[in-house]
Amino acid sequence: MKDWYKEMETVLLNKTANYSKQEKENLQIEYLKNLITKIKTEELIIEKDLQTKIEGVIMDLPLKTNDEKVVYKSKHINEITNLQTAIAQKFNLVKKKHYLRKYRTIGIAIGLMIGIPIATAFGKIALGPIIGTTIGLFLGIIIGNRRDNKAEFENRVL
Repeated sequence: MKDWYKEMETVLLNKTANYSKQEKENLQIEYLKNLITKIKTEELIIEKDLQTKIEGVIMDLPLKTNDEKVVYKSKHINEITNLQTAIAQKFNLVKKKHYLRKYRTIGIAIGLMIGIPIATAFGKIALGPIIGTTIGLFLGIIIGNRRDNKAEFENRVL
């Protein structure tokens, strides 16, 4: 097992050495590095199929030379997303700012549903979406940050 994560770290570093910051962000390279580190340091017990999935995602990453852009397909993004889902289900580990993104979106949607009836009651229907979105966004950010801080405290963030 020790040789496996060292090999995966080396392959990941070699393949992504010339990636730009945006390319690393698009392909979730930081998430993969943190996952390998967590496996290495905390000895997460991963099954063979999950190990194969991690290995497949890393091996399928496109190699980039200095003078060209990374060419990746939606297949790469789908594989990484599937891996993140499997890790979240198995170990309850989440990406950084996971809950902030989730609750911000939910807050906006709920805020719109609440804002329109309130604005209609006051006779200013045009203000409904603005007020509702603002309130929902604010509440979503508060709840999301609290959940992210809790996950960070529990050491569940990759």
